[in-house]
Formats: sequence, structure tokens, C-alpha cells
Amino acid sequence: MIKRIVLGIGSVFLMLIFLLPLLWYLANRNSPVQNNRDYVGSTACGECHQKEYVSWAKTAHALAVQDVTKDKNPIIGQWDKTLTFQEGDLPEVTVRLEKSAKGLHQATLIDAADPTRKSTFTVSRVSGGHVCKQRFYTKIDGDYYPLPMDWNQRIDDWVPFRLSFWWKKDGELRKRPFKMIAWGSMCAGCHETGVVTTLGFTGYQKSESKERAIGCEKCHGPGAAHTADPEGVNIMKPTDLA
Repeated sequence: MIKRIVLGIGSVFLMLIFLLPLLWYLANRNSPVQNNRDYVGSTACGECHQKEYVSWAKTAHALAVQDVTKDKNPIIGQWDKTLTFQEGDLPEVTVRLEKSAKGLHQATLIDAADPTRKSTFTVSRVSGGHVCKQRFYTKIDGDYYPLPMDWNQRIDDWVPFRLSFWWKKDGELRKRPFKMIAWGSMCAGCHETGVVTTLGFTGYQKSESKERAIGCEKCHGPGAAHTADPEGVNIMKPTDLA
């Protein structure tokens, strides 16, 4: 009798261990971790700080993220060539860069275990390309994923970027990268301003942002109070920080 009671209590305890985290997740998965209602965007800052805004607009911060379309091409890497990379324990892999009939930049990843298998992705976004390197992203199910090659400006050549995101250890091509390495999970926090995230199965995901750039408020903090009362000491001055 006592043994049954102990086993029963133990079973209930184990159920609670697994059930409570699940209930917490279900209750919080759509709740923003923070809000961005006090962010106004760099354009609003520029209404008073015109000189600083014009200067900022020409910097790498303002152009941290750029779309790639048929009519807009911020890509600086040498396209239309075949790349071979080897990284860590992975076998040598191949990436073929070419343009589609519509003039869109595409990267075809080839399965190292079975070269007849391949996947082609269109470049829809780039980051960087101002000093050190440029990274290329393709859009999958509403988010952007980094392709496995960077253009290194210091050596004017292609270099691999996290090949294991796209290929398995035996060289087999993955169907898609892990969600946790998508732009909304791994990149937006630094490269966008006024980011709002929510909790997902693969971690925190960006749900929205005020500005898709490294804007004024990325360093100076939310500007709503300052725009309402420009004379007040209600904006952060990075030079005053320790």
C-alpha cells in the first residue's frame, strides 16, 4: 500500500516536471519579450538633427541590410562561377553561382554524397559589403537564411560560411537549415532597431522591428520622450557612458 502511494506521488511529480514547462511555453509563446512603442525611427530624429541624419544615411549602419531584386543589385562579389569549399570534417562541397533567366542571383548547392541532388536558392537580401565582407541570404517560409559563402573584401575572394548549416557530416545536403540560424533569430537583434521578439520552439524569434537598419536609436535608445520634449535630458548620450 505504501509502495503504491510512493509510486503514485512520484508519477505525479514527474508529470508536473514535464507538464509545467509546456504550459508555461503555451501561455507565453505569443507574448512579446519587450515592446518598441517608444522608438520613433531615424527619419524622426532627422527632422531636428538634419546634418547628423544625412551623415548617418551614408554609413554602413544605415545600409547594414539591403534587398536584392532584379532592379537593385548591391552584390559586390564576383558571380557566375563555381566554388568548392572544405571545412572541418565535412567533405568538399560545391556551390554554383549563376543568374536566372530573369536576372536574379542564385546559388545552387550540390549534395557531396550524391551530386545528382541539388537545391537552388535565390539571393533576396545582403548584409555588410562596406569594409570587411558581404553575406547573402535567401528567403524560406517568411524568414531569411545565410547562404554558405561570404565575399571577403580584404582578399577579393569567396570564403565558406558555416557549411554545416547546409550539409550533414557525410556531405548530404540538408532539406533546409535550422530555424535558429535564421535572420530573425540570429541577426536582427544587432542589425535592426527597435526589435520585438517572441518565444518559439527554437528560441526567441523576431516578430517586428521599428527600423531595418542600425539606426540612431540603436546607440541613443528610444527617442519618443526626446521628440516630445527635445530640450529635456531624456535621450542617452553614448559619450557619457562609462
